[in-house]
Amino acid sequence: MKYIALLAALLAASPLYAAKQPINNKIQTLGFSCADTVVDVIPLLGRGEDAEHFVAQDIQTELERQHKGSVLTQVECLGEPELKASVIKDNAGNEVLSKMSIAFPVAIQVNVNKQTIEMQVDQTYLAENLEKAEGKKVTQHFVVKKS
Repeated sequence: MKYIALLAALLAASPLYAAKQPINNKIQTLGFSCADTVVDVIPLLGRGEDAEHFVAQDIQTELERQHKGSVLTQVECLGEPELKASVIKDNAGNEVLSKMSIAFPVAIQVNVNKQTIEMQVDQTYLAENLEKAEGKKVTQHFVVKKS
């Protein structure tokens, strides 16, 4: 019995296991096969490999920051994410990825004060200093397109 509890504790602490856990059973996610086109570069954001999970989680966090008590109930990816990248030349003259952004166009439903609000937003991630071993920086932008 002790071994099962220990194994459960180790799995729960594992980043690989934690990334697979549902964020919130009440958030419905739809259409995230849209992220298949950028699946190879998603890990560069440092948010894990499961865009469906981290996009929903990050939107919920931002909504809660803006208005305490906001509850995200649905996130639907509306199309392929927009990927932009910048390269620089290293000392050997080779082009190296230094910056990239990925914008996920999504429709969301949010419960606020017993009302449901629908919005279209871009959840954008900007990764900078990718050419460096240390000092990488990722910022997020939550841009409301239509409410």
